Amino acid sequence: MDYQAYKKEFLESLRNDSAINGTDTEDEFLNRTLSLLVDYDEVNDPVRFGMGDKRGRGNRLMRADGYCFDETDHSLILFISDFQDSENAANLTRSRVDELYWRLYYFLDEVCNGRMEDYFDDSDDILRVARMFRKRMTCNIDDPQLILKIKFYVLTNKELDTALLDANLLETTIRKKKGVAKKTRTTKKIKKADFNGKPLEINLWYPERFYEMEMTNSNEPVVIDIPKDFSEVGVHGIPCIKGDIGENLGYEAYVAIIPGKLLAEIYIAYGSKVLEGNVRAFLGTSGSKSVNNGIKRTINNDATKFFTYNNGIATTAKGVEIENINGQNLITKIVDFQIINGGQTTATLADAVLKKTNVELEGIYVPMKLTVIEDRETENEDGVRFYDEMVQAIARYANSQNKVTAADLFSNDPFHIWMEKMSKKCLAPPARYTIPTGWYYERSRKKYQQEQVKLELPGYHQYWNYANRRGYSGTAIFTKREPLSAAYGIGIAEHDKEGRVITLEFDEYYFVTVYTPNSQSELRRLEYRMKWEEDFLAYLLKLQEKKPVICCGDLNVAHQEIDLKNPKTNRKNAGFTDEERACFSRALESGFIDTFRYFYPDKEGVYSWWSYRFRAREKNAGWRIDYFLVSPSLKEKLQDAKIHGEIMGSDHCPVELDIDL
Repeated sequence: MDYQAYKKEFLESLRNDSAINGTDTEDEFLNRTLSLLVDYDEVNDPVRFGMGDKRGRGNRLMRADGYCFDETDHSLILFISDFQDSENAANLTRSRVDELYWRLYYFLDEVCNGRMEDYFDDSDDILRVARMFRKRMTCNIDDPQLILKIKFYVLTNKELDTALLDANLLETTIRKKKGVAKKTRTTKKIKKADFNGKPLEINLWYPERFYEMEMTNSNEPVVIDIPKDFSEVGVHGIPCIKGDIGENLGYEAYVAIIPGKLLAEIYIAYGSKVLEGNVRAFLGTSGSKSVNNGIKRTINNDATKFFTYNNGIATTAKGVEIENINGQNLITKIVDFQIINGGQTTATLADAVLKKTNVELEGIYVPMKLTVIEDRETENEDGVRFYDEMVQAIARYANSQNKVTAADLFSNDPFHIWMEKMSKKCLAPPARYTIPTGWYYERSRKKYQQEQVKLELPGYHQYWNYANRRGYSGTAIFTKREPLSAAYGIGIAEHDKEGRVITLEFDEYYFVTVYTPNSQSELRRLEYRMKWEEDFLAYLLKLQEKKPVICCGDLNVAHQEIDLKNPKTNRKNAGFTDEERACFSRALESGFIDTFRYFYPDKEGVYSWWSYRFRAREKNAGWRIDYFLVSPSLKEKLQDAKIHGEIMGSDHCPVELDIDL
């Protein structure tokens, strides 16, 4: 697919999703681009909030469309979209980037230095978010929750204006306004700017950049152009010596001395992206507290001896560019830079810069071994890539400050990667109880714990089911009563990779939570949805042969016209097709009870989901797609069913079942 076809298909799919979901295309654009950034491992767990443009102090326009955190470099990420529903959308200009930047900046300034309570009602979820930001921006310097860096992400479907492309995107420009020189930050990545003393940068994501990521199906490699990207450090390159190791070995070797300030700024700019090849990535980059304290003491007390005391870093790259300046070889550009060993050293130097400890890093230098491996595809007879084999060997034999076990080194072996993938597709057979359970293959220590959502809920047992595709879908159950067993999925590999079902077995009944797949735009997943409906109903009926079933979740269907605000315009859209409604009817014909309609068969205007756009919730233009279904044997035990549309915090609202068990 060429670029123009990609753009056309992208816009058409947004329009289709908009028609199906009753949203506008900008809303769908934001959802789609955030999902893509998650797929690219650019961000983790983005959260949307709909505040729109708002006037703050001094009549300043402020806005933000979402946020997330990057705990690797202690940064807060704010998102803002700039979308135009047109095949010929206007170009994104430098002045427009400037406008979007200041909206985000004023929003954050109002959060930290103003009174958001003056502009939002107490019921608005944005106030909770604002208080969280303020707390994390101002907490103690030793608090791991402290935000040390700000990142603004501008998401657009516009082409970049020529002037914007030609600009030096790393520099703050000076523009005259009414004869007065004024700094305007219109850059792709702002490094010199700050917010309340914290470094700030802007990232632009535009159609061509999304296209390149989709076509390569991989993350963007880290490309470090030292003279261009890190001119403020005051160095043109990294002094190096090329090792005379022979020919046709598949790699080149360099010994270099990298300035500590440059290493810190690289980590601040790219964070965990430069640690993807590090076996300690799952173990945590903070490492041993005692080791880090030792590095800090050397920085503070013996900076001139840092080079002597420190073990240095071991790194890899796909390619380098070297210039000879005044008889000295300098590495000026590194393609796909990765720190294999020395993450603690790097992170500690970066913390010294971010926390503004008044430590001068100019006199600190770090020994660096650089192995350049251009070939990333060649495999040996065992199917192991030469590159992977080299990375493991470098990690194994490099001097380390923390113990790295053989198991840690082996965690990135293709065998373990394959086993991890297979574990998500296969179920363990039932043993004591009547339903199968899931596997979890932990290929690196602490990975399991790090993948789990950590919530402090005293008195509750927690059960989570995650999609293989991070951030795509998932389910959870919190229960005060401990079940006999917990099972994940329905025992069919085709369905169980998206984290859609959890089943808890109790003495008297099964409790099932479900997130039913959406048929998507142009109903392109309707065929799969029909197969899911058949298999899921069969699963419930099989459980019911043993015990009564209580099923709760987002079933992604409005059963009757009474269950959505605009049935006529949504007749053939996902969630209200004849096929989906018929599947729900078959569940009821099998005996399951729609508990809300059992108590309130004719009640209108009660919904459980609304779009974020067009003030849909304010107008109560919603859908009832969240249900409690129960087996017919539980009918006499039903007491009430409620839908709590007054509770905010999501595009869905809670649904409740009162039952005497």
